[in-house]
Amino acid sequence: MGYVSIVVATAATDDDSAALSVACGLAKRHQASATVVVAIPQLATAMASMSVAGARYARQAWAGLADSRQRLIDDVGAAVAEAARRYGLNAGGPAHIAMALAAEDPWFALERELPLADLVVMAHSAARGEGPWTGLLAEALMAGRAPVLIAGARERLAGAPAAVAWDGSPEAGRAVRASVPLLKEASSVTILQYAGELHVSAGSAADPDRLTRYLEAQGVPGTSVRQVTGAKPGPALLEACHSLDAALLVAGAFGHARLAETIFGGATRTFLHAEGLHLFLSH
Repeated sequence: MGYVSIVVATAATDDDSAALSVACGLAKRHQASATVVVAIPQLATAMASMSVAGARYARQAWAGLADSRQRLIDDVGAAVAEAARRYGLNAGGPAHIAMALAAEDPWFALERELPLADLVVMAHSAARGEGPWTGLLAEALMAGRAPVLIAGARERLAGAPAAVAWDGSPEAGRAVRASVPLLKEASSVTILQYAGELHVSAGSAADPDRLTRYLEAQGVPGTSVRQVTGAKPGPALLEACHSLDAALLVAGAFGHARLAETIFGGATRTFLHAEGLHLFLSH
């Protein structure tokens, strides 16, 4: 079974086109619907941040912010329409992409879409918390419990090699299960293990052969295993992906304490700056 409902979180940044392309490609291949949520700061918040808010609002400044807000909506709408045309997504068909109703608070718009989202797609800049989407990645993964695909600059996803960072953790397991439709489209899948971060408590759950059998039963072809070494897990795993020419890396997120920030003691922070790589995360 593939994806049915895809949510695209866009902040009108330069790399949003990558997220739209990936989402449209998935919608086309999986006959899915894709809903685009636009990050639009609240006008009152924007005014306060500009130190214009106070006893009285400057009418011209307020009008200017409102105009900017509308231009943002129009620009994203034009990009969505162009992506739909390029990928042949028809508004009346099962495979389509459309914008969600704009909300004064973009978080409310996102929360409306997350309960039935099979997958959230966003660009690297949005995942890093740049622009108005600060905290988006944690919100989608932890509050929304939705898997997230962070679209890299590399356009090709289906038919390219993929890698799975595997430590036997529940987070990694959920990432694997949610990414099976993508892994089935890969030309090959390599299970990567960074031995320095494996814990004794993981026991047989971390056994890569167990994961191999699971993926084979799911119809994922060409699975192999590679042990990864290096001073730090993030760069070591990225180097392994580079040597494999992998387009996609699947990993669990926030597996350690929240202050540790991400999987493998903070490797995700490193992954988020590898903009050529598609990154699939789940908590």
